[in-house]
Amino acid sequence: MESERNMHKQSGYEDLESLAKVKIKKLPLLQGKVQETISLLDDPDSDFYQVINQLSPDITAKFIEFAGSSLHGHKIRSIDHAVRLLGYKQMRQILTTSLLVNHFAASRSRFFHLEKFHKQAQLCAGIALILGRIVDYSDQSKLFTVALLNNIGKLVIAVYYTQEFDAIITLKEQEGISSSEAEQRVLGLTHAEMGALVLKKCHLPEDICNAVRFHEHDELPIEDDDDFVLLLILRTGSYLANSFTLPAQEIAPQTLPAQLQASIRQGWNLHQNLLRDLQPKHGLRHIWSASIDQGADLIRQELSEIFTSREA
Repeated sequence: MESERNMHKQSGYEDLESLAKVKIKKLPLLQGKVQETISLLDDPDSDFYQVINQLSPDITAKFIEFAGSSLHGHKIRSIDHAVRLLGYKQMRQILTTSLLVNHFAASRSRFFHLEKFHKQAQLCAGIALILGRIVDYSDQSKLFTVALLNNIGKLVIAVYYTQEFDAIITLKEQEGISSSEAEQRVLGLTHAEMGALVLKKCHLPEDICNAVRFHEHDELPIEDDDDFVLLLILRTGSYLANSFTLPAQEIAPQTLPAQLQASIRQGWNLHQNLLRDLQPKHGLRHIWSASIDQGADLIRQELSEIFTSREA
């Protein structure tokens, strides 16, 4: 099975679906108003106000919260204000994220803790925004969206495959294996692959789907340079977020860059030095990897003053 998966590592999503043991194509996702709203977002002839009229108050509040976080903590007064600042494309990504996070909030598994899931996503998003500033990544809202959604597959499994989710946790604890290995043995695919398939069904951009799909891979099978940086930031942000014990209080992603200004300044300067000194001899991917590694070390050091390390 593993050799077959490796053969298809860079294949399309139809091949990934054929490898899965679950009937992912029949997954009962996004019913009712949620599906209607996603459909409107996909319709090039839809009117923006048609979309707004579909939103419940809780989705509206969640969208405004996410939009403010993706805009460096900018004070967002309304959805209309957010769209003027973000543009329709970025608004669509963040709104879809809001819909998904809200929709998959009804897990029945005794092992799944929604509050912990949200905090981990918020911490990952904050770290991704910091890494993005260090390497001058142009689309901060995309970083924020991808970081929030990186583990959406775990949420989907917990909601729609509750018995399997419980079996995954049990297997992981009994045999001391990784979550991904346990998921593969129980379901036939990992939470990262499940998440990417769900996002694909929601028609999110390919680069976002691929970043989620490969965020736990040691190798980065991405050809486009911009997508490579997106995936590298997500993978590093996810690793760092998992290396700290989550606090009791909520984590506001937009506050982390303000708290870690020293890491941003020092990391950015190191990145500029690498661009100046190494570019003639090395490709940009080497420079980005080195810059993000250096940035991760700086972030880890500063975060250890705010959060408790799991190794402590």
